[in-house]
Amino acid sequence: GRRGRAGQEGKGKAGRGKAGGEGKGRRRRRAEQEGRCCDCALLAARYQNELAGVDTELLAERFYYQALSVAPQIGMPFNQLGTLAGSKYYNVEATYYYLRCIQSEVSFEGASGNLKRLYDKAAKMYQQLKKCESRKLSPSKKR
Repeated sequence: GRRGRAGQEGKGKAGRGKAGGEGKGRRRRRAEQEGRCCDCALLAARYQNELAGVDTELLAERFYYQALSVAPQIGMPFNQLGTLAGSKYYNVEATYYYLRCIQSEVSFEGASGNLKRLYDKAAKMYQQLKKCESRKLSPSKKR
């Protein structure tokens, strides 16, 4: 009796494991569809607000946070929040949002390019700062 049950339980677990894998694929497709819906709704709201002359940045930020509350696994709203953050706080806020986007279950491809541009910009600023500092030093202190 026990061997029969154990064999059946083993088969049941294997079956559930396979279905779980299929369920994961369905969840991912659903998340991607939700992301597309969020994209469309956010774009429509943005264009509507541009025509109405409303403060679009604050409203867009609100919509992106609402999109994240509906579908937190979608990375696109994080990317858009990074874009809205611009260069505030020395790009730290934008960097945070781009990293969150990249780490999302359904990431957005453009976020890595946006993050690279921020790093390139920071490297360029650093090199300019080094040049300015070296000009300020007297010849005897330069090496």
